[in-house]
Amino acid sequence: MHWTIQRVLRIWIFFHLLLHPVLLPANGAETPHESQEIIRLNPAQFSDLPPRIRKELEQQECTIPQPYDRPSPSPANVVQAELAAKGQLDWAVLCSHKGISTILVFWGGPVHCPTKLDPRPDAGYLQGIGGGQKGFSREISAITPEEIRVLAENFGEGGYPPTEGQHQGLSDAFSGKASEVLYCVKGTWMPVAGAD
Repeated sequence: MHWTIQRVLRIWIFFHLLLHPVLLPANGAETPHESQEIIRLNPAQFSDLPPRIRKELEQQECTIPQPYDRPSPSPANVVQAELAAKGQLDWAVLCSHKGISTILVFWGGPVHCPTKLDPRPDAGYLQGIGGGQKGFSREISAITPEEIRVLAENFGEGGYPPTEGQHQGLSDAFSGKASEVLYCVKGTWMPVAGAD
């Protein structure tokens, strides 16, 4: 059996949560203490977001969780990139609602893939950062076509379509542990590869 980094990461997260049930209450939300350890920003704090996207995020009661190691002047988890086609500017936002974060994609043109990706409990992305503290460690970012090609060559299983690789992909990372790279092609998010 050929193991990919994605499979190993998914199995690790599953067993980590299974063997450490204290991390999550029965309903999957974080505990009040864990909630305090996650810095969440309101959509209004992202001045670059178009007003229609800010409004939609506010209507969905989204907050945007911040990685513990991110400097405050440069907030994370809001990405503008060419995610579906070269020249089409799209937005991806990590929306946290009731302790679950989902990647929401707002398409800037006719080319698109599904708009909601990878809903996961925020508490599953808390890791020890020293001094008895935990820090939130999930971060999304854009990845260039060149970086995707390198990942596909080094870690992929041949699923990446090199002839169509003209736009950016989306990295969903568990900081300091692993990442998953998704690529929108023909209406489908394709997993390319990830890195440790």
